Amino acid sequence: MKNILGKELFNLVLKKKSIRAGRGTMRGRKYKSNAGMLIVIGKNEKLKISGVDVKNANVVGVMDLAIGGPGRLTLYTEKAIDELNRRFKGK
Repeated sequence: MKNILGKELFNLVLKKKSIRAGRGTMRGRKYKSNAGMLIVIGKNEKLKISGVDVKNANVVGVMDLAIGGPGRLTLYTEKAIDELNRRFKGK
């Protein structure tokens, strides 16, 4: 994925967790984190990558796509796109 996205963009899409500055650390909000990249896979596909979220096309929802803001970088496999087409076009 580093070759496809480039080194700078690849570092931006990984999940990161950092310690919050200021009074939020005392108030139970010690860590802040970004959403990271989401990879949507098909039914029979298996993928394990650290630093990104991987979801099945049948269980992906709106909260997965827009967690933490207006949108999220999402990568779909071909099988996932086919399954989503079947799911929303009514077979």
